[in-house]
Amino acid sequence: LYEIVGHDFPNALKFQNLFFQHFISSSRIRNTTDVSEQCQADVAVFAKSLLTFFETLVECRANGSCTDEQKKILDENMYAVRQIDAFGKLPAGLLEMTLISSGSYTECRDLIAPYDVHYCYADAVFDNQTNTAIGMTMGVKIAVCMPRSCNEEDIPKVINSIEIEGIPLNFVHSNCVPTSVKPTTAFWIFMSFMAVFVIWAVVATIVDFVLSVYYQNKSRDSTAMRILLAYSVYSNGAAILETGPDKPGTLKSLASIRFISMTWVVAGHTLGQNAFSDAVLPVLSLWNPFLSTTITNAFFSVDTFFLLSGILVSYIFFKSKPSARFVKNPFTWVMFYVHRYLRLTPPIMIFIGFYTVVLPFTNGPWTASVEGIVGSLEDSVVACQKYWWRNLLYINNLFGNSPVNSPVIFP
Repeated sequence: LYEIVGHDFPNALKFQNLFFQHFISSSRIRNTTDVSEQCQADVAVFAKSLLTFFETLVECRANGSCTDEQKKILDENMYAVRQIDAFGKLPAGLLEMTLISSGSYTECRDLIAPYDVHYCYADAVFDNQTNTAIGMTMGVKIAVCMPRSCNEEDIPKVINSIEIEGIPLNFVHSNCVPTSVKPTTAFWIFMSFMAVFVIWAVVATIVDFVLSVYYQNKSRDSTAMRILLAYSVYSNGAAILETGPDKPGTLKSLASIRFISMTWVVAGHTLGQNAFSDAVLPVLSLWNPFLSTTITNAFFSVDTFFLLSGILVSYIFFKSKPSARFVKNPFTWVMFYVHRYLRLTPPIMIFIGFYTVVLPFTNGPWTASVEGIVGSLEDSVVACQKYWWRNLLYINNLFGNSPVNSPVIFP
């Protein structure tokens, strides 16, 4: 590994001189910025270890080999090389306006150093631009692996204190993701709750299969057995995947609309991820062809689900041919909304539970790179933890532009 790092001595020396001659001075950072003391101390340790590594490597190259003492020094400071290697570097495809350099999230995550580290994106603009220019809106982002003591306000100041000729960038913001997430008490409570349903489904499936194959569907009529078998994958899966003739009264056209809607939503979300590409120009070309509007205009696919829901509710209600007295009875409408509430609320609350306690484990380099475009994952989770009760009562639309739990839960 030392041979790989030091194979090109001139470049290694140039890399050291250009980048770290300013980086290693903690006094310089202290005098020119208001970076926290612990951040300064950890950055100084990082820079000193990096400089020590390259100085020792230069000596090894000059002597033709390393002594045991020099190998020990290299081993002790190798973490700093791994840390800087996790940084984003000059990317390919500059003529395509490649604005995001992702570095190596896994290398930063697995780093063992004298201090804790975290993976961040530093947002940069050109010196003649403001914070609202293309750099902030389109995502000029460079990944950095910095000491955890350096918060999102410290990182731009530390990087800006490094003066490298020929790079007219001004770092104005950063956003970080944790390299590890510890399960919370809420996580274990929710996952235990969900485990009950998983075990229930497994037991129900086994019992359902045994009754169907060996007992000719006997002993299914009791209330307890019907409750148990409600979560059977064996019976429910067969009903969902049924391809036989439609039952009388089925609206066949709705099945076609449902298929088109589901396909449209999946395609829109999948292909729409190209909007968060590292390169800008290839993404802009997607808006030119006429057929691409199917994807770029996929937002309207959601409206088809509103149509389906309204048609089904109306159809089922009027199919029973209710009398005028039944329709005018207030209790009818109270029970109508109670029924709708009980049907819709459990899956929504389970989704919010997953979003709140499981989503933080998905926080990684991609979520950090699109934070300036789609918002912060952490902010969304906090909003869920704070305002979940609004979804329970379906009163999101009464609070204007307040934070929402998730983009898929429309206010």
